[in-house]
Amino acid sequence: MSQRVFVISDLHLGGEAGFEMITAEGRGRLSRFIQSIAAQHRPEHPCHLVINGDIVDFLAEQPFSAFTSDDALAEKKLERVFSGSAEVWDALRALLQAGVELSLLLGNHDLELSLPSPRRLLLQRLGPGRIDFSYDNQALPMGGLLIEHGNRYDAWNMVDHNELRQ
Repeated sequence: MSQRVFVISDLHLGGEAGFEMITAEGRGRLSRFIQSIAAQHRPEHPCHLVINGDIVDFLAEQPFSAFTSDDALAEKKLERVFSGSAEVWDALRALLQAGVELSLLLGNHDLELSLPSPRRLLLQRLGPGRIDFSYDNQALPMGGLLIEHGNRYDAWNMVDHNELRQ
């Protein structure tokens, strides 16, 4: 059985108005795109959405920090991201309810999603469904494709995941 695979990356959801990387108009377009994937999904021709890193942008949330290691503070930042981009999260939740599989990979701006509380909050916000969440620098092989976030090859943005786990 064939499936349609959609790969998007670098959403950078978050940040205050005027400082966000994706505007309200962009969030609306993204939501409609996600809804269109859900509308295409059929049991005989399933769809799969991959969000390939930088789903949210913790660097754009106050207090600004290269990495928010405090689990509770990272959770609060994610709650603000959810509040400011609810239409995208609602569309992702509906996508999962429609039966579309969702794969999430970490990038270099959303590393806090590897912390327990933000990860739990993210999965709660998305709701039940087929979610594959890779938060340990794993690439995602799909048939002849190998999907990975580009920061793996950029010395400036590379993340030491062994250090992150510590």
